[in-house]
Amino acid sequence: MFDKSFVQELPGAVRLTDGRVDRGLTQLVREWDGERCRASLRNVSCEPVQIKEVALFYGRFPVSADCPFYAEGYHMLTQHAGTLAEPYVIGHYGHDEEFFHLEKSQFSPDTYTAYNCMLLSPTQVDRILMGFTSCRRFQSEFRFRNNYIEIVMDCENLTLRPGETWRFEEFVVLNGEGREEIFARFAARINENHPRRRYPEIPNGWCSYHAISGVRAEDMYEQARAMKGRIPELKRIQIDAGYQSSTDWLIPNPRTGADMKEICDRIREIGCEPAGYLSPFSVADDSQLFRDHPDWVVKDAQGNPTNEHCHAKHWYILDGTHPEAVAYIRKVLRTMHDEWGIRYFKLDFTSYGALPGFRHDPDKTRVEAFRAVFEAINDEVGRDSYVLGCNAPFWPQLGLVDGNRTTNDVFRRWETIHGNMEELEGRLWQNRLWILDPDGVVLEKIDRSDMRDGHFRKRNCTLCDAEFEYHKAYIVACGGVITSGDKLDEMSEANLDVLRRMMACTGDPAVFDDDSFEIGRIEQNGKNIICVFNHSDQVKSIAVPLRYKSRLVDFWTDEYIGEYEGHYTLFDMVPHSSRVIKVI
Repeated sequence: MFDKSFVQELPGAVRLTDGRVDRGLTQLVREWDGERCRASLRNVSCEPVQIKEVALFYGRFPVSADCPFYAEGYHMLTQHAGTLAEPYVIGHYGHDEEFFHLEKSQFSPDTYTAYNCMLLSPTQVDRILMGFTSCRRFQSEFRFRNNYIEIVMDCENLTLRPGETWRFEEFVVLNGEGREEIFARFAARINENHPRRRYPEIPNGWCSYHAISGVRAEDMYEQARAMKGRIPELKRIQIDAGYQSSTDWLIPNPRTGADMKEICDRIREIGCEPAGYLSPFSVADDSQLFRDHPDWVVKDAQGNPTNEHCHAKHWYILDGTHPEAVAYIRKVLRTMHDEWGIRYFKLDFTSYGALPGFRHDPDKTRVEAFRAVFEAINDEVGRDSYVLGCNAPFWPQLGLVDGNRTTNDVFRRWETIHGNMEELEGRLWQNRLWILDPDGVVLEKIDRSDMRDGHFRKRNCTLCDAEFEYHKAYIVACGGVITSGDKLDEMSEANLDVLRRMMACTGDPAVFDDDSFEIGRIEQNGKNIICVFNHSDQVKSIAVPLRYKSRLVDFWTDEYIGEYEGHYTLFDMVPHSSRVIKVI
């Protein structure tokens, strides 16, 4: 197995916008401090040089093509796994390049692209993690084909002027035996570069999105009354998208039945806390914002507003380098905070803010544009509010959010429930960076169909009882926010009890025994909980090793299971099922 000494000896390359590889106009310096490397690029010529990208390191690595790996995607909906020879995308939205129509680099046309970090696991006790522990200006990429790997800084065709020096993001190479241990070291270094925001509680609540179509004032009041009377521990009523007109966050939607100040005031009068929603980079083509200020959005090469890289083609991208656009976001946040009294901000579709395009300030990168808006948001509301990133580009938001959505939207179907568990598996270590948010908890067998953008969406519940148990178990294993996605006035008392039990064990995610992710353990802060998963389509028996003689009870019912030593076997677990056990 290799270590940083191998990586140190690899060549680098400066790749120019005109398609050439630089042969002397610039100087790439790579300075190592133990496992950490900081690279810089200096223009040593008398001419300005336009840089497409810099391959900090590239070459054939001493691992086989069938080496298992894990890597992050550009944003929330994408992760990568498999082997170097046969990678695949975790998630239902496909590769970032397809989803966002990202251009393939002409220098690496036949490679597979991942982002931010890459864990190689030749064996489960011999791993190496390569990754970037800062993201202030440049987006990082890992490109590979079999065991050929490139570690790249995207320079976005910026111009490096004579005598100017760019400092790139910090890069680390970490060797370790266990997945948990190596990611813990990685997270610790990230937090040194981007100190973590520390919200004082896990902000549990209820969200309108999963139970109610659209946002109507009377529905919000009804759910607030049900929360206050039946489960006040949830505390927050998260009012999702739909309260506003188009993407004009301060213009009310007339179908809502009241403006947001009135809705928030009424929710507080009932005894709950209103929580807000904002998609800060989204500018819809039918919005007043777009009609009045088309100059505030990202442009194409001809200077026209562009949505080339937007998955939603009716949206454009607010330009985070335009001072007036940032001032507008500040005004929206001040209104929501000071006038509406909101102290919880769900910031959605934020990956749009770091997509390619031409911006007002040509010397700023898309990472800088993104961070400028988030820094303004934190400046306005961050002193006393919970800031949640959603559909986010994870690394550009480092140090700028309290919580982060870690999985896809939840729906009452196995494909989504299983997919969300797969997404969590790779990201549980990130609880060291922010509070994990696994999206809503859905416990009731209800169908939820609605109209969106003029189209009818049929969303029938297809989950069986075992699959509901599986969903409940991964919420426990996540250790993050509990957000109910059922109608609180209609929920069974049994499911209200499930929510209470979930809330009682938040804060600590499970650590899994191995890469099968079948057995996860929460053994912190007085908790001793074991989550066992049958991910497969077959009946399966799973033997759970016990570290000492243990008395076991069912987590959900407190039913006594028995006393066991050595191991406890769950015989004939049905497909797509789980079991959560307390050790007492």
